[in-house]
Amino acid sequence: MNCKQVENNVLFFIDNELSSEMTNSFELHIAECKHCKQLYNNVKTSIQIINTEKAQDDDFYFYSRLKQRMENKKYNSVIIKFLPNRVLQPIAIICLLVFGTFAGVNIGNKYNTNNVSLTDEETRVSLLNSYSEETYIAEIGNENMESLFTSNQ
Repeated sequence: MNCKQVENNVLFFIDNELSSEMTNSFELHIAECKHCKQLYNNVKTSIQIINTEKAQDDDFYFYSRLKQRMENKKYNSVIIKFLPNRVLQPIAIICLLVFGTFAGVNIGNKYNTNNVSLTDEETRVSLLNSYSEETYIAEIGNENMESLFTSNQ
């Protein structure tokens, strides 16, 4: 076996996938060639490191996740037996809608003017005038337009 063949078959040798003849020639070449022996050792070390890291990553949070699931199952089993989420959510939404409708009707009734008939024109005009006097500047109608444009500076 030459160096090129060893480079191509290093992974197969480490995984024990070579035939017995190829394995023997691979071992003989590694014993004689320092470069190929170093390549074999580097690849083998790298694969061992990768495998140990992979094993650690798989079980990194296993215990804490398992414990959390067990605690959640105990807690959820008590709640789910009495108040399932599929029933609680629609009930809560219906209660909010009823409360909102009730509050809206009550707020709307506060501003209802039952004691004043808006069909009477004089009453309507007086209400509008009183509202405009409270809200807007009523003095602007008393000023003439010339005084606005010719101001003494």
